[in-house]
Amino acid sequence: AFTIISHYAYSYLSLKHQVETLSNQNQELLDQIKGGVCLNAPPTEEANIESQSSLLALLCFFSGFFLFIYFIHAEWKDVKQRIKDGKSQVTVWDVLSYRVDYYLSVSHLAKPLALVLAVFVLVFFGGLFFFLVSGEQSLSSCLWMVWLFIADTGSHGELPSEAQRLVGFFMTICGMIIFGFLIGIVTDIISEKVDNLKKGRSKVIEEGHILILGWSDKLLPILHELAIANESEGGAVVVILSEKAKDEMESAVAEVLPELKGRGTIVIARSGSPAHIGDLKLVSAQYAKSIIILADPSLAPNDSDAQALRVVLCLMGFKRLRGHIVVEQCDIDNKELLNLVGRDRVVPIIAHDIIGRLMIQCARQPGFAH
Repeated sequence: AFTIISHYAYSYLSLKHQVETLSNQNQELLDQIKGGVCLNAPPTEEANIESQSSLLALLCFFSGFFLFIYFIHAEWKDVKQRIKDGKSQVTVWDVLSYRVDYYLSVSHLAKPLALVLAVFVLVFFGGLFFFLVSGEQSLSSCLWMVWLFIADTGSHGELPSEAQRLVGFFMTICGMIIFGFLIGIVTDIISEKVDNLKKGRSKVIEEGHILILGWSDKLLPILHELAIANESEGGAVVVILSEKAKDEMESAVAEVLPELKGRGTIVIARSGSPAHIGDLKLVSAQYAKSIIILADPSLAPNDSDAQALRVVLCLMGFKRLRGHIVVEQCDIDNKELLNLVGRDRVVPIIAHDIIGRLMIQCARQPGFAH
């Protein structure tokens, strides 16, 4: 159906343009005869080429438009077949809204592409209407004029006829709406990027850094000891990955941050789950020279060790894991299981067991505590 309609449209516009061309040539010949000017061969070849190219572009646009209508109709039938309830009514507008909402939510390029598509549709339809109301210009010139109407709000002020001014005014209003959409899309992109930076979701581009997974009250003393240990090497980069918010972690680290910077240590905080491999890639865990996994004080001992075991399993999934792993455990009975999973790359530390032994040695040797 759309092929037949496009063929008739092409034939009608072609005949109309040929009639206008012949009438213009006839008028020029009459003017030359009255003026006594020698008759020359009329330059019809360039006009025919321009006419054919314009009409071919118009035919392609109408073919694509009717294909789009056919696609929407096929989608409507497909969605309607999926609904088993006979009382439900599905319209073409519902299908179109559903598809547009889906693509806008899953694709970051959907909004800019939709804006570009809207501009092309306005240019084509506006150029077609402007071509119909102005018989002296070609279709390509009309398309360019409509684009100027959309981009420049004052370009339609010198149009001769009222119909051309009406088309120019309507295209200018559409151009203002398109410009407003463009500002909204740019604002949303910038706001989304700033929110990701505030949430700590940007990728860490580091290599040979120290990675700390988890959060507990032992974190600040660990940072202090790491700064002292790496002072002779010019400092180190310490990356913290925790499920806490980034601003909360930075506020807690701010207490010891001047001392760390004085020793050349840089602290980077990122928010995420240590048991999620995507978040581990976010902090470049495969390139870290050492990884420290802290026990979760809010969980029971067995649950905390199980969480640490899941983190180790995620880390062992990296094919090029460089650093060794130090894991804080709560129950010594889970040490063998951790050694079995991590093999020779994991060093389990049972904090309360080590502290108990140190207290006994300090009680036996009073000078050992100093």
